[in-house]
Amino acid sequence: MLTHQHHGHDHGDGAGPHTHLTSVGIDIGSSTSHLMFSQLRIGYPSPHERKPQILERVVIARSRILLTPFAGDWNIQPEPLKKLVDSTFEQAGLTRDEIDTGAVIITGEAARRDNAAKIAELFADEAPITVENFLKYADDKFYDGTIFHRVMPGFMIQGGGFEPGMKEKPTRSTIKNESFNGELNKRGTLAMARTPMPDSASSQFFINLKDNVFLNRANADDRVGYCVFGRVIEGMDVAARIESMPTRTVGNRPRQHENV
Repeated sequence: MLTHQHHGHDHGDGAGPHTHLTSVGIDIGSSTSHLMFSQLRIGYPSPHERKPQILERVVIARSRILLTPFAGDWNIQPEPLKKLVDSTFEQAGLTRDEIDTGAVIITGEAARRDNAAKIAELFADEAPITVENFLKYADDKFYDGTIFHRVMPGFMIQGGGFEPGMKEKPTRSTIKNESFNGELNKRGTLAMARTPMPDSASSQFFINLKDNVFLNRANADDRVGYCVFGRVIEGMDVAARIESMPTRTVGNRPRQHENV
């Protein structure tokens, strides 16, 4: 979403009203990765031009050059990239709320890695605390061997907290609910599970099996809602198979025997 931060009528090299946007570009390439923050002036170069163009670009900050962190399992390691992004935000003196637009570009060898699309999705996401939390659990292999322990056909499947036998795993501290990010609980999105307390999410997440409008901040009974932080790019057929599998109840929780 583009937010008009500033309007003016500078006719020096633009013939009409213009606006300034703060942009970030993340480039993940075959050998190196880097990012750059820029201030863009958008406007019309002539009175007859009907499409706005970039009239001026001022670089705010450039990151150091990072050797693209490839893993031995044909994946890209997300954590070094996340650290690069965080440190460059600090260098630029900006917060994520101050970014109006941007892009994640993955090219060459990086684009052929198994998790390239997932990396792009995570870094383009608008829930930085939630994404960092999820990546940390994934990097620590916390989710290995866990199960989808709550299966509600026509609604969602939930996992990330229990091992077979309904053995609950210890988690780190809970995180802030970022449901204010504007992302909606649509079919195929990932959202954080929580208790009735808004800021109580830790490791558990769920996959929406349909558009669950009532979970969105604007529609939720508690006016808080559930934070969406990602999307299933491939594999909703697997989610559908999990949804259709028989379950039984253990205590007050439906148990799903299919491992993640």
